[in-house]
Amino acid sequence: MKSLIKLDSCQSTNDEIVKYASDHLPVGLYTFNQTAGRGQYGCSWHMPQEKNIAYSYCFASNASNLSASLLNFRTASILRDFVAKIAEMEAKVKWPNDIILNNKKVTGILLERRGGLTIIGIGFNVLQQDFDTLTKAGSILSQSGKAPELETIALQLHSELSNKLFLEEDSQVILDEYNRHLFRKDKVSVFEENGKKQN
Repeated sequence: MKSLIKLDSCQSTNDEIVKYASDHLPVGLYTFNQTAGRGQYGCSWHMPQEKNIAYSYCFASNASNLSASLLNFRTASILRDFVAKIAEMEAKVKWPNDIILNNKKVTGILLERRGGLTIIGIGFNVLQQDFDTLTKAGSILSQSGKAPELETIALQLHSELSNKLFLEEDSQVILDEYNRHLFRKDKVSVFEENGKKQN
């Protein structure tokens, strides 16, 4: 298994993993207590202690010929398969890279490039049941009734991603796999922007 580091807590695994990149590449890092996580488009990601997993995987950008978009799609497909296996139910990818169970988001991905490094950050809702006002959020437990052990899931996640990420670099194969499990594919959807709804 590729190098993997566990922290008792940290502000952001994507920020923290850079400190280890000079000695270990590729490298994974995870915690069950992330205090200042980030999501897509600058959104924050709040994480109750010992309920969810914050995980990051860092590698040299020149280790892959894939564009950032294709890496995103490849990661999302690997994560979708992993979530479906754990939950033992159908999982979908919501564009661009959220994983959905029963119309609820259970994982999200944040891909960043810093210098010669590529960092894939994953927020994984596993045991959380109370989401307050986050009506579109869910977890493995809340959606499937299964309560997997966090440590086991973290180790399996690292193994899945680190072993499979670069096994496929054919762009058409990656796109076909991504589209096969796309949430609401071929269905008319209504989106709201600035208070205005549109198809």
